[in-house]
Amino acid sequence: MLLSRFQDWILTALMSLQIDKKQDLTHDAQLKTMGYVYPARRDCDIPIPVIVTKPYPLVAPFAPVIGGFGRGSTELGCPTANVDPKNVPWLVSHNDSETSSGLNDSGIADTGVYFGFARVRPAKHDTNAETILEIERAGTNGTERRNVEFNYGALLEKSQGDLEVLPAVLSVGLNPYYGNKEKTVEIHVLHKFAHSFYGADISFVVLGYIRPELDYSTLDALVKDINMDIDIATTILQKPGYALYKDLLL
Repeated sequence: MLLSRFQDWILTALMSLQIDKKQDLTHDAQLKTMGYVYPARRDCDIPIPVIVTKPYPLVAPFAPVIGGFGRGSTELGCPTANVDPKNVPWLVSHNDSETSSGLNDSGIADTGVYFGFARVRPAKHDTNAETILEIERAGTNGTERRNVEFNYGALLEKSQGDLEVLPAVLSVGLNPYYGNKEKTVEIHVLHKFAHSFYGADISFVVLGYIRPELDYSTLDALVKDINMDIDIATTILQKPGYALYKDLLL
């Protein structure tokens, strides 16, 4: 009920906005589909509506940041915060490709690239707990292991904006290029963090869908699409019909 009223209020506010006649007509010409704030630029893109539409927004409560494969920062220039798919069953219905129906419990795509906002905070933890943990993930070459330092968000800096509600791109699925054996939920928070924050708590709100996940013949092609996803999310989340949803994480 609260979300419904919130959406109605946003729609009313948007309808009252006056269109700036001096806006960039070249950019407007790209908006080929009336009612969409961002048209499809790639064959895989899904046109994005001018306002958030059902079943969005979908809010994920705070959950621990777990260790992933470490590829985001080392290979892709795109560090991500992973969460256990079991903590977001409405986003990931199943944890393997063979049993997935293609839709999750919210009726949206079971895999692909989403966008929204995220918020990170330090997590309460046992001060005597181990800080260096060995992480095991099922990858292309069997079980992959690496040591990860968990600081539980102790190095997050409020003065640097680390604790604010920030724009984010979410990747959900098997990452075909890498041939993952299990689905992952990876959140790329669009902010420069000075330190990693494994073990911290992260919450996020999903506001829309950019595209399905794809396979790639080269790493460069994958990175190019990731950068386009970031550009799309950055543009959309500044729009009035989307920016107001930051308040859901406050």
